[in-house]
Amino acid sequence: MTNTLHRFGPAESFRDDYVVFAMCSKGRNDQDSLPKLKRFLELALPLRPVNLGDAIHGGALRPSKNMNPSSHWHRDTAPDFQAVIDGLTGPTTVAAVFDNRVAAEDFVKAVKAADLGLSINISSTSRRPSMGPSSAASPPVFLVTASAIPSVSRARRRNCQAQK
Repeated sequence: MTNTLHRFGPAESFRDDYVVFAMCSKGRNDQDSLPKLKRFLELALPLRPVNLGDAIHGGALRPSKNMNPSSHWHRDTAPDFQAVIDGLTGPTTVAAVFDNRVAAEDFVKAVKAADLGLSINISSTSRRPSMGPSSAASPPVFLVTASAIPSVSRARRRNCQAQK
C-alpha cells in the first residue's frame, strides 16, 4: 500500500506513480473552493491522467449496484473523469494520478499558472541516492512534497516569526 493509499501492490509497481492532490483549508480558503477544485481536475484532462478522484466519492472507477460475479467480464472499465468532476459537491481533497513524470510536471506547472489558491501536494516514489553497490537493490522510498499556497505560507511564516 502506498502512503497515499491510492492503490495496493508491490513497491516496485509504484515506480511510475505521481499523485497530485489539491485541498482547501477550512476557514482559510474553503469559500468558493468548489469551482477551483473542479478546475484543478479539469486541468489534468489534457495530460491523460490514469485516475482522478476525490475523498468523498472515490476515483473514476466506482462500484455499481448492478454488479455480480459475471459483470466483470462485460463491465466498461474506461474511467469516467467527467463524472468525477461533475460529482464534486463541496470542499474536499481531490487528486489526479499520472503514470509518467513529464505529464505530472506539466500538470503541476498548469496548476501553478492557474493560481487556484489551493494547497497542492505531490506524492511519488524515488530511489535512495546511490551509496555503493548494495543500494542498487534497495526498495523505493516514498517522498511527499507539500507546497502550500503562497499567501497561506507567508501568513504562517509571519505568525511564527511574531510568536518568537
